[in-house]
Amino acid sequence: MFATAREVLSSTEEQLDEEAFATAVSLLENADTVWCLGMGTAEVEARHCSIALSRTGLRTRCSGASGFTLANELLDLRKDDAVILFNAVHETAEFSLVTSQMAELGCKLVLVCGVQLGELYRNKVDALLTCVGSPSKLASWSLGAIVIGDLLAYGVAVKNQPRAVATKRRLAGLRSKVLSPK
Repeated sequence: MFATAREVLSSTEEQLDEEAFATAVSLLENADTVWCLGMGTAEVEARHCSIALSRTGLRTRCSGASGFTLANELLDLRKDDAVILFNAVHETAEFSLVTSQMAELGCKLVLVCGVQLGELYRNKVDALLTCVGSPSKLASWSLGAIVIGDLLAYGVAVKNQPRAVATKRRLAGLRSKVLSPK
């Protein structure tokens, strides 16, 4: 299992386009709100990324909604927002809806996906970050997607260290109040 996980991470690292990564970090840094959307089983990766980015001082929203609930959430998208869309393999009605809304509103779109979906959308998104799963399914695409979310948060924190440090301090203060309420 560990060997397969290392293989997934190594393959994802090899696929990482440094220019696309730098573009993604810049888009997130300049967005009013960063939306982390997880299609299907990718909601966990989206939630992880949203939390990591909020800890750098960015305003984030996260959703794994589908159907009518997703349509309701998309009403809140604004032109100055950026979306990180996590989706491993399949095009779905929700995936098509999100990508078409980004184009219609002029929002920036970062796609974190598998290799096959990436090939289809390479020229339709602002930044494409691909993850590789294992053929045996012992270790999944999720490992790479979670690491990419962490890398994006790290990239944002490096670009604005004072904000990231201030946010970490504020988080530590809030946590201490939870642990010892007065």
